[in-house]
Amino acid sequence: MDPAALFEHCLDIEGDVAAWSKRLPGGGGVYALLDDQDRLVLLSGAESLRRAVTFRLNPPPDASRKRADLRAVVRRIRWQRTYSAFETAFEFHRISRLLMPDRYMEMCAFGPCWFVHAKPADRLPRLIVAKSLKTDGGVQLGPFPTKAAADRFVAILEDLFDLCRCFNVLERAPRGEPCVYHQMGRCAAPCAGHSSLETYRALFAGAVEFGAGAWQEETERWAQQMRRHAARQEYEQANRIKQRIQRADELRGENYRFVRPLDQFNYLVIQRGEGTSHLRPFFVRRGWIERGASTRRNELPITAQTWVRLMQSAPQPPHDPDEELRTEWIWLVSHYLFQGDRAPGLFLGPDRWPVTDSWIGCVEERVLRTRSQSRMDWSPVEGSSPLHPPQHPPGAPPAPEAS
Repeated sequence: MDPAALFEHCLDIEGDVAAWSKRLPGGGGVYALLDDQDRLVLLSGAESLRRAVTFRLNPPPDASRKRADLRAVVRRIRWQRTYSAFETAFEFHRISRLLMPDRYMEMCAFGPCWFVHAKPADRLPRLIVAKSLKTDGGVQLGPFPTKAAADRFVAILEDLFDLCRCFNVLERAPRGEPCVYHQMGRCAAPCAGHSSLETYRALFAGAVEFGAGAWQEETERWAQQMRRHAARQEYEQANRIKQRIQRADELRGENYRFVRPLDQFNYLVIQRGEGTSHLRPFFVRRGWIERGASTRRNELPITAQTWVRLMQSAPQPPHDPDEELRTEWIWLVSHYLFQGDRAPGLFLGPDRWPVTDSWIGCVEERVLRTRSQSRMDWSPVEGSSPLHPPQHPPGAPPAPEAS
């Protein structure tokens, strides 16, 4: 990929760093250091391009720092301006994916999140934990911050609905040997033909629907059953249902607060724009990210209505959908969702879009006044060509606040 096609700005350098460094912007962005053949030497993101590049291209103060003298080979700087940590992560991912397709995820500011896949219509359905989207239909739930959280989610659904825990036995249905869960009354043993696979698929579909968010009506039904048993002094049955409700309450935990079918992974993301009063929206619909035009703060009451209408409209996926790219964009957005109130900017789910007054009032505090909170999560993220392996010397100065 030609680097010239990926960056808006370019500066050929020669002579002392002080002679040309003032031509670099003081604000944030993604930059590439290139040699005289326009080959990549280093790719990185920074909150201050001028300070980061100056640091990189000044000679190392002493050999003990073990930092390569990049100035000996770098002849050109290309960069793309960004105005928030989210935008920098988005741009770095876009550019590094094209320049370093074999290793770009090693250097991005975010890592994978996890999903749970289910195909209730399969002859033998099961819940599968993975960190990539699948293209074979079915339901995909997520995101989960860790594999352990996704595994726990699966275990909760298995316990609540007495699903088969031994899939290798279920595969032998109806000639399988019932496992210990059947002996404990925790499985109907479809593996051995004690219940039909049709009945099991219906049970499985209910579990998936419950995990996708339709749990409130079901838990209320369980609560009514518990009260009826208690009224009839059937305390053992009431206690069993109480334990089920308590188990279901685990799905209210922090690890599951964003779980939904990924076809409903929709967020209006509002970040800082250029200057001190501009805002830039990012429209996340079904996991696809579209960057919008920036707007001034005083125009937001009108512009917000346009943003909401766009979010409520049906998304248009790319002509050639790249599920790997969609997966990584969900990872990116989830990285910030899991930070909660520490995440710079606003991440608004569908329940908050229509009542614009409720979040327009937060923009000043959560977006425009977050200079000190919008520092890069990555410190710094780098990539390189074989000319120079990435180096991050101990004690490197922190990047200044973005402007």
